[in-house]
Formats: sequence, C-alpha cells, structure tokens
Amino acid sequence: MVAPNRRGVGAAALALLVMGLACAVFAVTGSTWAHGVTNSTHAMNLGLAYGAFAAIPLLVLAGGVLAPRLGPTTPWAALLSSAAMAVEGFAQLLGAGHPSQWPATLVAALLMGFAIALPLGRLVIGGRFTRIAVVTLMGLAASTVGIPLVAMSAFLAPVGSALLLIWAWRSGNARQPDAGNVSA
Repeated sequence: MVAPNRRGVGAAALALLVMGLACAVFAVTGSTWAHGVTNSTHAMNLGLAYGAFAAIPLLVLAGGVLAPRLGPTTPWAALLSSAAMAVEGFAQLLGAGHPSQWPATLVAALLMGFAIALPLGRLVIGGRFTRIAVVTLMGLAASTVGIPLVAMSAFLAPVGSALLLIWAWRSGNARQPDAGNVSA
C-alpha cells in the first residue's frame, strides 16, 4: 500500500466528511423530509447502510496513511474493516426485523474484530503458530468491540474523516526545510 499524499488525503477526507455527515443526518431526520421513507426506522436503516458504505473509502485511505506506522499487515486490516462495512451496509439495507440482519451484523463485527487484532500481531513474541493463535483469540475478543463499531459506523465515519482532515492539514503545515535556501 502506497502512502497517499497529504493534499489528496485532505480533499478525500473533506468529501467523506460531508458525505458521512449527510448519512448521519439522514439516519436521524430522514423520516421527516424524505418522501420514499416510510418511518423513522426505515430512515435509520438507510442512513446507517449508506454511512457504512461511505466509510469504506475512509478506511482504505486511513490504511494508506497508517501503513508506515503499523506495518505490512495494515492493508489486510483495511481490507477486513472495509469488508465489515460492506456486510454491515447490506445488513442495514435488509431492514429492521429481517431475520438475516443480526447474523450479518455479527459477521461484520467479527471481521472488524480481526481488523483490530491484525496489526497487533507484530507485538506478539513467539513463532508463527503462536502469533496466529494469539491474533485469532484477539480477533474473537475484539469482535465484542466490533459490534458497536459497525453498528455506529455512520456516526463514527465523520469523526474519522475529520481526524484525517486534521492530519492532512497539520502535516502540510509542518515546517519544511527550504531546499533553495541551503548555505554551504
């Protein structure tokens, strides 16, 4: 995964911030103004679904930014978390009361748990089998944290976008040495 430049990250983060806020606002207020929405539960499901889908590019972008710090497993963690958001988005599109919604949310939480645990595998001391076993157990344990993360992804994505926007702005404002003003 190639680390993206700060201007590209900033522009994408700003667009994703606006999109994420729109999804969150729709989830909360869409039933009062959207014509095709039958009730507040339907609006919430739609807002959460599209918010989860909108979080996918954010996760890929954050993976590119964090890869130099978190190591070579970061692209896999970005892939797992993106898959979790896709599964959660489809689960929300199924709608409240659908028999497959909760099992799909649990699959999304499991994927998110492994996305959380995977970068931590480099901290495990031991051989390959030990790392695989520990990361597997950490992924299963982290899936309990994954449940609220995937369920609230439409509301958390704008926060992540804002943090990425701040990172791009701060990294652009860091004092860079002037290459044209070097004295020998």
